[in-house]
Amino acid sequence: MRYAIAYVSSKNSSISEAEVHTVLKNSCNYNNKNDITGLLVYSEGNFFQLIEGEENIIKELYYNTIINDPRHKNIISFVETEIHNSAFDGFYCDL
Repeated sequence: MRYAIAYVSSKNSSISEAEVHTVLKNSCNYNNKNDITGLLVYSEGNFFQLIEGEENIIKELYYNTIINDPRHKNIISFVETEIHNSAFDGFYCDL
């Protein structure tokens, strides 16, 4: 079953813009290698991400990695649902 989670968060003030770029690049690479589709956008200190993939992979990524990552804060998930069709055919990052 495909699953989607969308969230917003704010950059932790202790990380640099160069580190943010590294996060975006690494996320794109990881997601593309793990059949995770979606979108990751960073603007003015804020992240927006929508991830789609197999339910167990998406939940593990979100609950074990994303929400525990100290490089961002104020994480608000606003979509978490099973999906029948992916909205994306790959993982797009606005770098």
